[in-house]
Amino acid sequence: MAYAAAISLKRTIHSLQIASQSSVHPNNPSGPKILDDTYNTVNSLQQVLEKSDIRKNRTPRLHSLDRQIGRALCDLEDSFETHLWNHVLLTQSLESQPLGSTPLNLQGLEEGVRLFARSVKTMKKAYKKELNSKPLPEEDDFVCSVLGRPKKIVGFSEVLITIKDELRVKRPWHESRKVVTIVGMAGIGKTAVAKEVYEDVSGEYDCCVWVNIGPKYVYRDVMLSLLAQINPSGHDKILPEGDMKIASFLCRSLKGRRYLIILDDVWDRKVCSQLTSSFSDDKNGSRVLQTTRLHDVALFTNDHEIRLLGKEQSWELLCEKVFGDGEKCPPQLEKYRKMIAVSCEGLPLTIVTVGGMLSKAEKTLEYWKKVAEKQHSVFKDAYEMMSRILYPRYYYLPQHLKACFLYMGVFPENIKIPGSKLIKLWSAEGFLQPDTSQTVENLASRCLAGLVSNSLVINPQKSSYSSYFKEPVRIKTCALHSAFWHISTREAEKAKFLHILSSYGEGFGEDIKGQRRLSVGKSVLFGIKDVRNSMESVSTMHSLLCVGPPHMYPVPICFDRLRLLRVVDADTVRFYRFPVEVSKLVHLRYLALTCDQEIPAGTVSKLRNLESLIVGRYLFIKKSSVGAEPFLPVDIWDMKELKHLQVTGFDLPAPPCNDSLLPNLLTLSDVSIRSCTERILERIPKLKKLGIRIEWKPTVGSCCFRFEMSHLHKVESLKCVVLNPNLGCQLAARPLFDYYRTFSSHLQKLSLTGLGFPWRDMSEIGRMDNLKVLKLRCYAFRGLKWETGRDAFPMLNFLLIEDSDVVEWNVGHNSFK
Repeated sequence: MAYAAAISLKRTIHSLQIASQSSVHPNNPSGPKILDDTYNTVNSLQQVLEKSDIRKNRTPRLHSLDRQIGRALCDLEDSFETHLWNHVLLTQSLESQPLGSTPLNLQGLEEGVRLFARSVKTMKKAYKKELNSKPLPEEDDFVCSVLGRPKKIVGFSEVLITIKDELRVKRPWHESRKVVTIVGMAGIGKTAVAKEVYEDVSGEYDCCVWVNIGPKYVYRDVMLSLLAQINPSGHDKILPEGDMKIASFLCRSLKGRRYLIILDDVWDRKVCSQLTSSFSDDKNGSRVLQTTRLHDVALFTNDHEIRLLGKEQSWELLCEKVFGDGEKCPPQLEKYRKMIAVSCEGLPLTIVTVGGMLSKAEKTLEYWKKVAEKQHSVFKDAYEMMSRILYPRYYYLPQHLKACFLYMGVFPENIKIPGSKLIKLWSAEGFLQPDTSQTVENLASRCLAGLVSNSLVINPQKSSYSSYFKEPVRIKTCALHSAFWHISTREAEKAKFLHILSSYGEGFGEDIKGQRRLSVGKSVLFGIKDVRNSMESVSTMHSLLCVGPPHMYPVPICFDRLRLLRVVDADTVRFYRFPVEVSKLVHLRYLALTCDQEIPAGTVSKLRNLESLIVGRYLFIKKSSVGAEPFLPVDIWDMKELKHLQVTGFDLPAPPCNDSLLPNLLTLSDVSIRSCTERILERIPKLKKLGIRIEWKPTVGSCCFRFEMSHLHKVESLKCVVLNPNLGCQLAARPLFDYYRTFSSHLQKLSLTGLGFPWRDMSEIGRMDNLKVLKLRCYAFRGLKWETGRDAFPMLNFLLIEDSDVVEWNVGHNSFK
């Protein structure tokens, strides 16, 4: 992962450059030049690494060099960050001096930088040489023959009928050439569907050709492959000619013929447009059918997405593979057949691979039970076998997406991952490099869309997202199929990018040394002395993520040994008190934990680089008198880099002085009305997402509240929840609608729960020009009848009404258009 390491090191050097700008240490006047030279060296190296995206020449030697370069970059970054850590803690200990006034001495780094420059120069030269070498042939390079008709296809009957209908010749034939695309993830059966279609409709065409494209597409080679099938006698004659003459000859060879051309396994959206420019279009019903895993390729064609199989389809395919066509599964194995099929998660390649292994093994109840409960190595062995087919999908990813894909392995297998959390984590990790036209969050959103577009990450919302568009795409949740999760975790471990610790007895020793990230599947492991001691060997790791189930009892986490941490995701771990030792993690950018007590002053405010602060509550213990939520320490206003603040059971205090500002804060969640005063909100100029919790007081007949919304000019998402609503009463004040014109031009998502407003007030919300998502839960509005006026909700595309007493809904003319 040299590319990601280069970006991360450049970001660290930039932090050192900022720290050295205030003053230069008298013993090291050349310090700034050392940083500038190192930055330029790393930047030059990054440009060489980027060329692998163009050359598509990724040999084992190149892979080995990439890891060597990555290791050198990480080692230098560790020394830089350790130096900066010592400097910051020294500055903080000198309370009499203002922040930034202590000179930064870089003298101890000079020798390490010189050694780095020499070694990188040698490795860079070797990398460029290997990049320009002749690529090795691969099994997935294009093949010019069509294999025989596949066996019975399960689960794709509807898409087969639709595609065949598009390809069948309809008389009269005066129809322009059409491009049809089959899109879906690797191993889902695109080629099998294409072969079935090809065999069924080929007799209706004058000329039928099949060519496999693959990742190493060469325009000339593919044209020659097509000619070898279309015009074999002319193929040898045209062989010495240039690309333009070959393209012209191909066009003439197709002239006047009704043709069907199959382009299998297309990896680039430019392939089809480049090739079809060499195909004649005589308006005689000719067709081009392409298969691809890229949604980008299917953007401007008639596309048909192949979905994962359902449970019954998976059962049927597994049964056919294990027992053969016509045979049934024995009744005693039926329960485990279904369990095994479900564990394949709907991917035909997994079902066929596992089924093939089961067909050769003993068909006993004990054996199948072990396989179903994953106490046998069948699934692990199947994923290893499948990796020969699936691995190139990772290997040929663009450099900027590789680290994002490997990071998906941080999370447990087969779970839904919140898209917003993933974007925050990627932004904090430092391996993304946005240009001046976008923020790192926007780039992270586009990278997630890119993984979905590459059919590597599953978007449960079933929407096709493309990285082709410049605007960032919001994906609420995503998931990684277990077959790809296996590749992600395996490659991450090899590259020292990520280590997974899921149980005691595994993951120790040499494998854990030098890892950049540690994903802990069970928080109780921190209570084991051996585990804590083993973490000394990863003292330079950047991220600690506790991803297992919530743990109700506190466990010791040795933050003091992990001083270079950037990410601490420990919201599944309960802390009785706030761990003040995190205040020494000066590189920390993401902090999530669950804590029962208040945050002491002077702790999180020392984390000057912190971007996300997420604090949950395990127990909600109210003050005996007022019952109000505690405030965050007032020095929270010193955290100028803070972007996301989600603090359940805490409130944002009033700013201590007139120039107090949170200039980069985008999200403020789980706060009460006390955090929504004019004095507070006017000092959060970039706020885009606001989440408010309202506590109903049972002693009061109606819930009165007031908060200032006139400063919410840029808010795009607003969530307002009454925690324990009294359905017999309603809110006395309606400030939401009093100020709707203030933020209506930007608000895109509105979620209301338990407010009890009358439906007539909905008319104001209906006038919001850009509202796209509206969620109404737990009697957000009350009444038996809802009258929607004319031209209401012009942009709304999602409406949720949950727990409501409405029985009649009348929609006005031109509403919800």
